[in-house]
Amino acid sequence: MPFCTNCGKQLAENEVCNCKLQKNSDTPKSNPTPPPIVVNAQGKPMYDQLGRPLFTPQGQPITYDENGNPKIKKDNSGCIIAIVVCLLIFLLVGGILVAIFVPAMLGYVGKSKTQQANADAKTIISAVNCALTEMDEKGFDVNATFVVSSDESENLFCSTIDTDTLYKTTAMYTDISSTSDWFVVIENGVATYCAVENDDYIGTYPYRSSPRDKIPTYNGGYVSSDADLDDVYAASCKNLIPIDYNDIF
Repeated sequence: MPFCTNCGKQLAENEVCNCKLQKNSDTPKSNPTPPPIVVNAQGKPMYDQLGRPLFTPQGQPITYDENGNPKIKKDNSGCIIAIVVCLLIFLLVGGILVAIFVPAMLGYVGKSKTQQANADAKTIISAVNCALTEMDEKGFDVNATFVVSSDESENLFCSTIDTDTLYKTTAMYTDISSTSDWFVVIENGVATYCAVENDDYIGTYPYRSSPRDKIPTYNGGYVSSDADLDDVYAASCKNLIPIDYNDIF
């Protein structure tokens, strides 16, 4: 009885051993069965067709180059979230600081400009008083109650006063043209009240304390802080009475 010369298996007459047929067969072998598809909690496959993992244990994606070497993709989502959170915190803190310091800064600027206007009023009233003294010494009649203004059309009770000389003499002591608008109340040859408007801020002299958001007027009253020089002028001169002190003394 013959035996297989390849594997030694006993064969029947004219029988061909299977191992020899498989060895010499030219039929191409079938592709290996791919591994089963395993998915994660999000429904994404955990392995590719070659059975290679697609994610690290930490959940980072894995890709493979042409040589089959793994490449781990870095997850930058955490960095982006951190940047966004820091930006939001920065904007929040910045908004709080702006809400605190901007009103304070505006209040400081407004107070500074009001103080400058008060200083301008003091300068003008001092210059007018020097001019009145000089005119009185030269024999000009200034012993009356009247009002002179940067706008000459607003002058009051000046019919007996040489206002041209008064303006020229005052300009010798200060540059009255540098101040936008002003007026001065004069009693018996002495300037007793001055109001000035610079950059929409009102200053007065002599300065007296006033309720918050109020501007003192000549007659002891007040106008609101948003009033302009015309309002201060109207309130100051409302009950002003012209007096010729030459008739009294």
